[in-house]
Amino acid sequence: MLQSIVFQTTPGLSSILKRHPRMSSYVFRESWCLLVPSCVWRNPLIIVCALVLMFILPASAGDWPAYRRDARRTAVSTDQVEFPLAVAWHRRSKLPPRPAFPDPVKHPTKIDFAYVRDGAEPVLVDFDHAYHPVAARGRVYFGSSADDSVRCLSLASGEQQWAFVTGGPVRFAPQVVSDHVYVGSDDGFVYCLTAADGNVVWKFRAAPSERQLVGNGRMISRWPLRSGVLVLDGTVYVTAGMWPAEGVFIYALDAATGEVQWVNDTSGTLNQSSNAYAISGVAPTGYLLAGKEALVVPTGRSVPATYSREDGRLLASTAPSYQNRRGGPAVCIDRHDSVIFGYTRERLSAKDYSVHYVYRLPNLTQYGTIRADRVVTDDRSFVTTNDLIRCYDANPMYRKVKVDWQQPCPSRNVRCLSLSSNALLMGIDDRVVARDRKTGDVLWEQDGLDGYVQSIAVADERLLVATDRGSVYCFAKGGRTGTPARPGIAAHDSGRAGVPVLQVAHPELQKALKDSQVSRGLAIVIGKRDTKLASEIAAATQLQVVLLLDDTEAVIQARRKLLDTHSADAGQVSV
Repeated sequence: MLQSIVFQTTPGLSSILKRHPRMSSYVFRESWCLLVPSCVWRNPLIIVCALVLMFILPASAGDWPAYRRDARRTAVSTDQVEFPLAVAWHRRSKLPPRPAFPDPVKHPTKIDFAYVRDGAEPVLVDFDHAYHPVAARGRVYFGSSADDSVRCLSLASGEQQWAFVTGGPVRFAPQVVSDHVYVGSDDGFVYCLTAADGNVVWKFRAAPSERQLVGNGRMISRWPLRSGVLVLDGTVYVTAGMWPAEGVFIYALDAATGEVQWVNDTSGTLNQSSNAYAISGVAPTGYLLAGKEALVVPTGRSVPATYSREDGRLLASTAPSYQNRRGGPAVCIDRHDSVIFGYTRERLSAKDYSVHYVYRLPNLTQYGTIRADRVVTDDRSFVTTNDLIRCYDANPMYRKVKVDWQQPCPSRNVRCLSLSSNALLMGIDDRVVARDRKTGDVLWEQDGLDGYVQSIAVADERLLVATDRGSVYCFAKGGRTGTPARPGIAAHDSGRAGVPVLQVAHPELQKALKDSQVSRGLAIVIGKRDTKLASEIAAATQLQVVLLLDDTEAVIQARRKLLDTHSADAGQVSV
């Protein structure tokens, strides 16, 4: 005989319940019905343990609630994905990403960068070249560097559930914890939103003042949040500022209230020595990571810095130097509590490949090296080089290596790696490839995506794939078959002096635009509650139009009104 319990909880115990031969569970929207045999019902210890587990598990095994899934940025999921897959849905944002720093390989000036090796400049600040999706409880979330929004989609259908607009570009993926979504913006604020409807629970200005400037083609805070947010053990970690001379702030906030637990405001100016004595500081740029004791803050070209998670003390920092080759974006923290970082896509010669460094936390003791272009590590390490994909077992210092398998690599442009329980997932140019973790054999691949694949997430046995054109694909068992549709790509301005001025309703504005011959740059509209004037200027030019209002509610309404009115080949309005 079966008894039942129905209650609200996270879906985190579903996989555990399914493994129990004498229990069954069913989900109805966000409620769980647990069917328990009478013999189990009479044992209160089992029931208590089941209830405790349901309430303490923050996310199900099928969730991918943060960039590269967790605080260590492992990009490893315990989900087993059944292949082949097909497109369940495809969403392409109206505006493509507007990264803060363009890919140097595509630099229009063909400049001879200092670190170019055989024509390939390492991409060290590519954190916002795509809208990296995260997923939890049947919903998908991503931020936009183009329209300053955070959007929530249905994982099942791709339909938009809600959108929230901040005051600046959202360059980093949000993080989902329980019923809340946390996100940082270039406007200098951290936002905590409700996961179900996007309402503001709290927001915190991490920037020390409201001062703004023109940065990366946008109006942003003088202290932008260029490391996203990281939530761990009830604490939100965030940084504000990227220019040490202006001040750099490292925060730990209470996840429930946004109250400051500690702040480090002294690491922007440090007396350090590299090849020469210098006064420099930490310049946060890139996704935060967290180990057992240390918060890891990437710094672009330089070696990451570490801070104590307990009180914010600076534990280790290396002065930036153009002669110091040991730097680059942080990839992940491995199971030995070492941070792996390096110059991706850098070739030291025509036949060689990049070097990733392994530094032991918390004090950044050099521990080993990994010669590879891309790295993802779990119980085994998976790396790519110019011509090989290799799986091996290694000691903590990555010196004694036992190769399990290796296969030819079809392209030098492997842009991302992730792992499911049964597959190595690879983003290669415009395709996604799944290889068997044990043998390296190809299980499935899909090409013809509408841009370079920049990230792959695993959620509820589905794949979420993001490209640099602003697309998010969802691949699932039993989805639509065939090659994904490739919608037309809007032509981007290639540096021409101007664009034709369109007809606008205001004769004076039409004359001013014609006389000034200004079509690119910044325009400011002050005090107009109606967004029409700002919208006309943006539509007629490629100007970034800033609408300044003095009423909070009017700002919110204007942002919502303008959210879906932008065009990829015209300017846009921020409020």
